Amino acid sequence: MKRFITCLCIVLLSSFFFQAKSQIQIGVYGSASIHAKPYDNYKSKIGFGLQSRYFLNPHFAVGVSVDRLTQTFRVQTLDNNHQVVIESKGKTQLTPVTVTGEYFFTTQGVRPYVGIKTGVYLTKGSGSYRDTATETSSSFKNSYFGLAPKVGFQMPLSSKFAVFLEGEYDYVFPKRAGIARKYFQANFGIVYHIITP
Repeated sequence: MKRFITCLCIVLLSSFFFQAKSQIQIGVYGSASIHAKPYDNYKSKIGFGLQSRYFLNPHFAVGVSVDRLTQTFRVQTLDNNHQVVIESKGKTQLTPVTVTGEYFFTTQGVRPYVGIKTGVYLTKGSGSYRDTATETSSSFKNSYFGLAPKVGFQMPLSSKFAVFLEGEYDYVFPKRAGIARKYFQANFGIVYHIITP
């Protein structure tokens, strides 16, 4: 994981010297996600993310992004008196750390784009189980490889700021006999333009 992030930063920083004049964007956004089975019974909270983008030319950009998504679940079984006899609950955090590539169809005004991101999806969580006789708890931490095609557009507010809306479909590859995680994510945020001399 550390080697992946280090190599990614070296590649992006080195690319800044390839042009005499280039555009860099940094942005922040909120995220909403809808997960496919078996994670569809989890309750997804509003997430957030950070991104940076470097334009190799007026249409093509590469960058990095980091998201934080949180899901919770709670399942209860009641007896005839409506008392809880079995309860399972937990919380999961998903943190994708990815490199991105995007193609912008226009250079001014509203700028629609398509792209893809890929990288390491870090997961951690905790849960508990309780019935009339026992109570147990557990936690986990892991990392997976994933990728996501994306589509979106930017709308300028001024020469320095623009808002954007994008949608992506994430596929997180399982390990061994595990189950793949698939979800749709919508991001809405703002970017700041930096022009380098």
